[in-house]
Amino acid sequence: MRDLLLLVLLAGTLSACGGGESVADASAGDSSSDDTDDTDDTDDSDDSDLTEETVIEALGNGTGADFEEGAIASSEDYVLVGGSVTLTIDGVDQNDSNSSLTSDSYYYTFTSDCSLGLFSIASSYTSTGSVSSTYRNKGCSGGDTITATLYSDASSSTELATATVFVSTDYPSLGTDSGISFTEGQLEGDLEISDEDSTDLSVNIVNPLSSNALVTDDSYIIEWYSDCADGEFSVSRETNSDGTFSTSYNADYTTCPGDNNLTLLLFGDTDTECSLTDTDSCYVVMTSVVTVEQGVEPKLGVLDDDEFYTELLVNGIRESEYGDDPTSENVSDELKLSAGGTMLITANIVDDNDDDNLATGTTYGVSLESSCVEDGTATLDSDEKTTTTGTVTFTYTANGCLEDAFSANLYSVESGELATQLNDDEVTGIIFIQSAEVGAITFTSVSEPYISLKNIGDAVLPKQSTVTFTVVDKQGEVVEGQEVSFELTNTTGGITLGSGEVTDSDVTDSGGQVTAIINSGTSHAVTSVRATTETSDGTSISTTSQAISITTGIADQDSFDIAVDIFNPGAYATNGTEVSVTVYAADQYQNPVADGTVVNFTAESGTIESYCVTTTGTCSVTWYSSGVRPGKHEASLDRVNEIDPQGRVYDGFIEDSDCVSTVCGMTTITAYTVGESSYTDTNGNGTFDVLDDTGAEPYVSYPEAFRDDNWNEALDTNSDGQVVEAFFDFDTDGAYDEAPTVFQGLVCSDSAINADTAGESHCDSLMHVRDSIRIVQSYAEAPNMRFYTYDGTSYTEISGITLGTSGEFYVLLQDWNGNAPANGTTLSVEGDGYEIYGSSGTVSNSIGLLYGETYNGLATTGLPSYGMLYNVSFEAEDEPESISVTATYGDLENSVIFLTP
Repeated sequence: MRDLLLLVLLAGTLSACGGGESVADASAGDSSSDDTDDTDDTDDSDDSDLTEETVIEALGNGTGADFEEGAIASSEDYVLVGGSVTLTIDGVDQNDSNSSLTSDSYYYTFTSDCSLGLFSIASSYTSTGSVSSTYRNKGCSGGDTITATLYSDASSSTELATATVFVSTDYPSLGTDSGISFTEGQLEGDLEISDEDSTDLSVNIVNPLSSNALVTDDSYIIEWYSDCADGEFSVSRETNSDGTFSTSYNADYTTCPGDNNLTLLLFGDTDTECSLTDTDSCYVVMTSVVTVEQGVEPKLGVLDDDEFYTELLVNGIRESEYGDDPTSENVSDELKLSAGGTMLITANIVDDNDDDNLATGTTYGVSLESSCVEDGTATLDSDEKTTTTGTVTFTYTANGCLEDAFSANLYSVESGELATQLNDDEVTGIIFIQSAEVGAITFTSVSEPYISLKNIGDAVLPKQSTVTFTVVDKQGEVVEGQEVSFELTNTTGGITLGSGEVTDSDVTDSGGQVTAIINSGTSHAVTSVRATTETSDGTSISTTSQAISITTGIADQDSFDIAVDIFNPGAYATNGTEVSVTVYAADQYQNPVADGTVVNFTAESGTIESYCVTTTGTCSVTWYSSGVRPGKHEASLDRVNEIDPQGRVYDGFIEDSDCVSTVCGMTTITAYTVGESSYTDTNGNGTFDVLDDTGAEPYVSYPEAFRDDNWNEALDTNSDGQVVEAFFDFDTDGAYDEAPTVFQGLVCSDSAINADTAGESHCDSLMHVRDSIRIVQSYAEAPNMRFYTYDGTSYTEISGITLGTSGEFYVLLQDWNGNAPANGTTLSVEGDGYEIYGSSGTVSNSIGLLYGETYNGLATTGLPSYGMLYNVSFEAEDEPESISVTATYGDLENSVIFLTP
């Protein structure tokens, strides 16, 4: 039937070639044709019916307008041996706009020129008009042509259509790196190993058809082989995953010496025939050589005259060269290191497998220990060193050591650090050092420059002090084992050395130091220690320590003082203004009280730090303005404060009724600590005595301390007899105690302690030494200005001044409570046409007390009790105009008064 259709088709084609219309034209018709053509039209119509049923088969890629005749679609244009590509062929009817052949009678086949090219589908029927097959390259290289053929059915040998494609083919390559850096036939890794070492090896599989890109197809397998039966691979067979095959090769020099020939076989996952004995089925056979050498057997010791000894070379001498039982006494000075000298300690690393030649090229580490370095009488430039030359040298310096022993160990090195110890037994050496020649003895330190009298209970000062001296040789290095004798320069009151005597001796330690202990006596004194030693030639050399004071270390009343840095702070209506308060405390002998003495503080107003701790007899706290100011407390509290001695008769400008008579802002600050009252040491023995002929030495006793808020030198009470000023109950009996009739202190002699004092005893107790100071809290603003004249006996306030050709007047500055203006207030006087003389500038740092005082030698009668007074003199010039008087506080406010003729 198909033969008949072909014949009909051929006849139609010949008819068309003979001048008839084309099939397409016949199928479409032509309405404009002449009537004379009717016979031809009838014939053509018959031909059209024939061609609509005719199929023109073709093979290619795609369908419709995208159809490419004779082409096979391939997923890649190359395929490695062991790899595959996907092929697709489409059958179309060219007589039906290249539509797919949907008849299931068509038979499709795939063939290749290379017999080792295999297809997943070599032939197939399909009703879709499209067939896909996987081409597997099982050994084709140099390229392969693949042909697809279309048949009417499987039994037909007549080809209806064909299509072809050429694919590049080749074997994969093994080597290092990839891309342009790829080197075929090489392994990555160290191809030389020693002894029982191993080496990490790797090889890459690349595609030479794709710019040597790494192959990641998991259809490739590699196997590693060695011609040494005892050579071992950590991974001997591996399936590809990322293009790199890795393994570790281990071989022992004993069983695999020299060149170990390695073979790598690459094959596909279905190619089981590939083996060392049958490599025809292998994709790649690669060989390489790993050389196994005899390793280094390192030993630590020293090469001396080309002979190896398991010893250290110390200062050019091996330990065995000293003979049997060497000691500092039987070793000659020629073999000893000089005192304080420097030397070298040398060690070698040799290869026991190479006739004890130096082990070079490998990094080894050596550690060195020294008994004198450990105790600080010698130094090493380093206690660990590394080398690649087989030789290591340490630099050693003696520093008081007389005999030293060394031990060394050998290590492997990892990341620059000593790692595994390689030797079983330490390698040793010794050195003997000459005794130093004494060059000098020097005072080094004293632990306590002040110590307490031994017969008093002092919680702060110790009763002993340690003095240290250092002996050095002529090179300035410390000398160990040198005898030093000690002697006190003053023994008043029974001062002794640690031995209980006034002399003592000891020997220097490894640091060249020697110490003497001083025990205090019973009276105030100053002493020191004289240290003496002998040089090598018998000459005595000496030095003396710093002085040590034996004292009470506690404050006495007439050596206790308080001070402030500002007496008139701008603090009355301002919180947080600061005043530094400092105490100075010394003992009966005017020596600073012991460091660590605690001093307490209290203030009538504001905030003050509760205590400070002395250093060299002084310490400070800070007072801050805050709270209710003095003079402003509630009346029901019965508080007291200074009363103006003149009743404020001169201060009518004060507006605050509370401050009309009292001195508002006047603040008392008190400091106190435990100490002694005062006495006069008439016989100079450093203690308070009751003498047989004259009785007790002069002394003062004191009542309990209190804060005198109204500065009247008495403890005030209210109408009910209750105390209204703070007092400090020394004996904690809940009552204020007046002064006793005995001396309050520590430094009493037996005669004083045993004296008949009517039930009381001298030195039975201590007391609070105390001191108080006043500050005035002034307004922090420009002050009030007042003008006065002086007639020779008193001052008179004036409301105005008529300026003549010359004259003088006085300016009084006060704050608005009638007190001294705040610290920092200034007065300036300037004349326009007048020459100005007299005083001006910053107000003095004081509470500004005028009453009962003098100013420039003149009485202050007629002036208020407090303020700052200035004298101004003037002389007119050619054209006098005015005088301006300005009072300023800070940058905020000022008061200006102009005076005119």
